[in-house]
Order: sequence, then structure tokens, then C-alpha cells
Amino acid sequence: MNSVGKVSDEPEVVVIVGGSAAGMATASKLRRLGYTGRLTIIGDEVVPYDRPPLSKQFLAGQWAEDKLSLMSPDQLKGLDAQLFLGTRAIDLDSRRRTITDDTGRTHRFDAAVIATGVRPRMLDALSAGQPHVLRTVSDAVGLRERLQPGIRLVVVGGGFLGLETAATALELGVDVTVIEPNPHPLSDRLGMNASARLIDLHRSRGTDLRLGVSVASSSRDGHGTWTLELTDHSTVTADDVLVAVGSVPQTDWLVESGLGISNGVVCDATCQAAPHVWAVGDVARWWDDRHQAHVRLEHRTNAIEQADAVARGILGVHRDAYQPVPFFWTDHFDARIQLAGRFTPDSSETLIDVDPAKGSNITLFHRDGRLTAVLGWSAPKDFQTYRRQLLQEHADGRK
Repeated sequence: MNSVGKVSDEPEVVVIVGGSAAGMATASKLRRLGYTGRLTIIGDEVVPYDRPPLSKQFLAGQWAEDKLSLMSPDQLKGLDAQLFLGTRAIDLDSRRRTITDDTGRTHRFDAAVIATGVRPRMLDALSAGQPHVLRTVSDAVGLRERLQPGIRLVVVGGGFLGLETAATALELGVDVTVIEPNPHPLSDRLGMNASARLIDLHRSRGTDLRLGVSVASSSRDGHGTWTLELTDHSTVTADDVLVAVGSVPQTDWLVESGLGISNGVVCDATCQAAPHVWAVGDVARWWDDRHQAHVRLEHRTNAIEQADAVARGILGVHRDAYQPVPFFWTDHFDARIQLAGRFTPDSSETLIDVDPAKGSNITLFHRDGRLTAVLGWSAPKDFQTYRRQLLQEHADGRK
């Protein structure tokens, strides 16, 4: 890996728990910043892989499994790290500065990075069988094998993952029903107008959206067919069920660590959880000085940006508060929706048509006269222009 020179007073041993995008990005950034000490990576992933394509390109059969890899073999070798992949950390002792894995091996650290991510949230109402989830490659392989034309799939959860998977399944010829308790799915993330447009898009392509209802109970017959009873007393039958109702930070192994655990690993404004311990990615809940609140983001971009901040913090290169401008995208059929910044329900909206014939537009969200978020609907070039404006205003506000 390229190096910018040896960092003084660097920790002798850095242990990263989690072979996720955030964990691997932290390792890469440490080396790029000139870290020459011992680097250990513990991860239950046998091969570190990227998760966003699981519900899209991989599930659709467009990508082979090897294309999901976060790093090539040469890049992994270039980290010059001890790799304990296919291994799970089961305990962290912040006082002794040790991490124990499920083989009984103990790893001493001078700096530890928690990058264990999240796991799917389950529903008691679906206890009649084992529904699909979509978090790992094996999850996606199992679901992909079932998505044949004419199969009836119920997706429980109308968030980004649920609706993206619904779109992919429909294009494979699957009959899809989505059950979502929110009458306006994703309105809290995209605004009411974008939510309504997304609902219209899905229904126009054939998604059976059951909004404002939840699963009350479930049963399966001798052939494996599911019957779901909904809270409005209607029923839905399906060959397969996918549950996509959010996630839970993977912090069970930290119960005895002495760290603050509350909807993630609680960190300060620099993403440090305790002396010598940092958290990064989906599992990290850090103090955002700008919004005066603890924040946890499950976005691919945040994993990379936060990894940069954590690596710098470990090496003492840059210890300013981490104040990102969130950015994510979601794909549904031929529409790409991108959002930068933070949408709030009290924001005012300004719609800018880019290409009315293609339905491409930009929505600017303002609050108290300030640009706070930008949403692009199939308008990637124009979106980047306004995103740069948002980033500049954010940077000016920190001066």
C-alpha cells in the first residue's frame, strides 16, 4: 500500500473486529497514513464482501460472487495484516486491552476498532417458519435460488432493502407483495412527495403494496406455503417470505466490555468509545456536535468516511469532531434516487425539473433558510452539482 511516511507515537498493535466495508476501509486508511505497526483483522466473513449489491445486481444474477469482494487477494496481502477470517470475536476487555475470539485465542491491542455492523431484526409474528433475510452472501444465494417466475414472494418491510428486493424480484418474474405498517414508506427519509412517487412507481410495475398494516400471525401448511394474517384481518399466501424490518447493532459480544451500549456502541464526537477503543460503520453511535445528538448511520458512504476519521484519530493525525454530510442512493427498476444531507419533516421543498420527459428532477430541502438536503431522482449529474453546493455550505458553517 502507498504510505505517506511513518507516524510518530503510533500504537504497536491495532485490532479491527469486523471484516465489513468500514473495518477494511479503516485498515486501508491506517496503512495509507503510514501506520507500520501490527495490524490484526478478525471477521466472521470468510471473504470480506460488499453488501449493497446483494439486493440488486447479485440477487438479479448479474454479478458473480467474486465481484462482491471488497478487496482483491493482492490488496488484502498489501495490508500486511494478520487475518482471522471466519472467526468471531466474543469478548472485549477494555481494561486489559484484549479481545477473545470464538477459538479461545486472545488478541492484545493498543487500539481496537469495533466494526461488527448489524444483524437483521426478526418478527415474532413470523415464527411459523424460517423466513428469508438478506444480510450475507449465503442469505442472497438462498433467496436467489427461490426467485423463479410465478413464485409468490411476500416482503415484510417497505424500507430501502425491502423495496429494492421487491423491484429486483418483480423483474425476475416473481409475484411480489410488500407489507409495510407506514402508509407512506420512507417518507421520513425522502419526504412525502418522493415517497408518493416511489409508491406509484412500484404499483405501476406490479408490486402489490399493502400499506398501513402489519403481520399479526403466520402459519404454514404441509407443502410449505405461508399464510400471513394481517392486522386489517386480510390474509396473504406466499411461497416465500423475506423479512426486511430493519436491523440491530451487533453488540451482544460487548455486554461485559464496560463500553456504553445503546442502539450501537456509544462514542464521543471523534468516534471513540473508550480509551484505546473506537467504533466505525453501522455499529457506531457517535455524538454529532452539529445536531447535538447521538447518530448512527447505516450507509455505505458513511462507513468509508467514518473509517477515515477513526484511522486519523488512532494515529493522532486529526482529532476534529466527525460531522459528515450523509449520502446514500437506492435503485428501483430504472430509477436511481440519491439523497445528500439530512431531511427533516419541517423542511421546505423546491422542485427543479431536469428532464420532464424522463421524469428526472432535483428536490432541494431548506430549513431556516439553509440548504439542508438534496434529493435527485434519476438525475445523477445535476445531483452531484447540488451535492457539492451542500458540502461547501456545510464546510463554511464549520469555520
